[in-house]
Amino acid sequence: MEQVLEFFVQGDYQAVVTALAGRGDLGTREAALLGISLLRLGQYVDAEPVLRRAHLLGDLEARVEYGNLLRATGRYDEAVSLLSELESIPDDELRFRALRWRGVAEFQRGHAREGLELCERAWHGYIKLSDDVRIAKLSQNLALMHKSFGNFARAEQLLDEAVRALETVGDQDALVTSLHTQLELQMSRGRLDAARATLTRAKPLLQHVPAYRSLYFLTSEAALAENEGAYERHITLVREILTRASTIGDREVLLWATVKLAEHHARLGDYAQAMRLVYQFPLQPGETLPVELRVVRGVIHRRRGTYRQAITELSGAVDVLKERGDALGLTRAQLQLAYAYHLDHQTQETAVVLRETLESLLRLHTQSALRPELEELSELLQYASLEPDLAPYLEPIMENLAGMASEGGASSDQIRLQIYTFGRVAVYRDGEEAHFTLRGSVPLLVYLMLRPGRTRVEMQLDLYPDKDATSSANYIRQAIKELRDRLGQEVVVFDGPHHQPRYRLGPRVRVDLDLVRFLDAVEHGEVARALAVYRGEFLPGMDDSEWVLTKRDEAQLALAFELRNQIARYREEGEWRRVILLSNQYLRIDPYEREVHQHRVEAARAVASAAELARYVAQMNALDN
Repeated sequence: MEQVLEFFVQGDYQAVVTALAGRGDLGTREAALLGISLLRLGQYVDAEPVLRRAHLLGDLEARVEYGNLLRATGRYDEAVSLLSELESIPDDELRFRALRWRGVAEFQRGHAREGLELCERAWHGYIKLSDDVRIAKLSQNLALMHKSFGNFARAEQLLDEAVRALETVGDQDALVTSLHTQLELQMSRGRLDAARATLTRAKPLLQHVPAYRSLYFLTSEAALAENEGAYERHITLVREILTRASTIGDREVLLWATVKLAEHHARLGDYAQAMRLVYQFPLQPGETLPVELRVVRGVIHRRRGTYRQAITELSGAVDVLKERGDALGLTRAQLQLAYAYHLDHQTQETAVVLRETLESLLRLHTQSALRPELEELSELLQYASLEPDLAPYLEPIMENLAGMASEGGASSDQIRLQIYTFGRVAVYRDGEEAHFTLRGSVPLLVYLMLRPGRTRVEMQLDLYPDKDATSSANYIRQAIKELRDRLGQEVVVFDGPHHQPRYRLGPRVRVDLDLVRFLDAVEHGEVARALAVYRGEFLPGMDDSEWVLTKRDEAQLALAFELRNQIARYREEGEWRRVILLSNQYLRIDPYEREVHQHRVEAARAVASAAELARYVAQMNALDN
C-alpha cells in the first residue's frame, strides 16, 4: 500500500492502476486510489464502478472525485447535487476541490455566473492554503469562464500566472491543460501565429499526459486549421476527434465535434446527415438537446430555406444563452437569428436583433472567434451598412472582413469549386485553395463555366482576340492543362471531333462563382447582397483579355445602375440618410461621378453635421482640381 500511495502522490497513475487493477480484495482507500487514477487517465468507464464503491464506503476524496466523474461524463445535475453536500466537510483541500468541480459543473450546465462565483471561492480558499499548484490549476478554469464573458484581459492574466507557476513546479499534466486554454484564448483573439507557437510548444509534452488531454489539443489543432483556411485538414481532424471522444466518453469534446461536423454537412447541402448527427448525440434521461445543437438545428433550417422554423429554433437558443451568460455563444446565435429574419423579409425584427448583435460584437473586442459567421453573413452586414440606425456600429467590424478566406467542404460524390473574382482571384476545391502559375488559368475556368462547349479556337478569339493566333492557342492549351493538373483531370473535360474538341466543366463539378451571385442580387434589386459580393473590379490584373474587360464593365455598370435607382427612390421619399449611405457606396465604385456627389451634398445639407457636410463638399470640389 505504501508504494501504491507513493505512485499516487507522484502522479504516476498508470503504476497505481497496474498495481491494483484486477484485485478483488481492495480496501476502501485502495479502491479510491484506483478509481481516481483511472479518472485522471481519462478511463471514465472503468473508473465509475470503482469510484462509486469507494464513495459509498465513505472515502471523502472518492466522493469528491466521483462528483467530478459525473461532471466529466455530462451528468451535471447529479454532479452538482452530490458536490453540494460537501460544503461543510472538515478537510479544507477537499472542500475547495468540491467547490471547484461544482463550479465547473454549474458552468457547463449553463449557470455561468454561479459557476464563476463558486470557482472564485475555491480559488481564494487555495490562496489561504498557499497551495500554488492548485491555484494554478484552478486559474485555467477561471480563465475559460472569463473568456466566455468576454473578459479577455483577465483570462490572459490568469493563464500567464498559471503557466509560470506550473513550469516552476514541473506539473506537466496541469501545464498542458493551461497551455491548451492559452491556445484557445489566442485563437479567439485572432492571434493565430501565437496559437501555432503554443501548439508547437505543447506537442512534446503530450506524450506524457493522459489520452483525453491530448484529445483537447486535437480540438484546438482542428480549430486552428479552420482559421488558417486548411478546411480539409480541419474536417479530417474533426472526424478523428468524434471517434476518439465517443470511445473515451468525453461529452464536452463529443458535443464540440458533433457541432462542427453537422455544420460541415449543412454547408454541403447534406441536411439529412447534418440532422442525423444532431439527433445521434447521446442524451441523459429527461435531458433536452444542448443549446449548441439547437443553434445548429436552426442554421440547418435557415440553409434549407425554412426560415420560420429557423427563427423559432434560434430564438429559443438565444433565450437560453442569455440566461447562461455565454457572451460569445449568444452573439453567434444572434447573428444567425438576424440573418434568418433578414431572409424572411422581417425588416423590423432584423433591425432589432442585428443592432443588439453589433453592440455585442463591439463589446467582445474580438471578431476573430466569429470569423466563419462574419464571412458567411457578409450580406447581412452589408444590409446593416445601408441602414442609418445600424451603419454607425458597423465600420470597425467591417474592417475585419477584409481578406477573409473561403469556407468549404469535401464531398465524395461531387467536386465543389468556389471561385472569387471580385477584388481578388482565388479558387478553392473542397475548401482548399488551389494555386496557379498562369495568370489566365482562372479566367479560363470562369469562361468555361459561363460558356461551356467551346473549342480552343473560339476560346482564344473570345479571350485574346488581339494576340498572335499561335501564341494564344498555346497559352489556352497550357491553361487547360494547369486547370486539370491543379484541380483534377475530371474538372475540365472535352467531347466532339478529335481535331476540334469542345471543352466544358465535368459533370461532377459544382461551382459557386461570385459573379453569378452578384448578377442574381442585382437582378432582384438586392443592393446589400450585391455589395457584399462586389469587393473590387472583376478579375483584377487581367487587362489583356477583351472578354474579361467586357464582363468587368458589365458588372460595374449593373451595380452603378441599381445604386442610382435606389438613390433616386430615396431622394423622392426624402430619406436623406439612406441617400448618403448609398452615395458613399456608389462613389467607392466611381469616385468621379459629379451628379452623385451633388446628391450626397444635397442630402447632407438636410441631415448631416457641419463637419460631415464640409467633407462631402470638399470631395466634390476636388473633382475640379
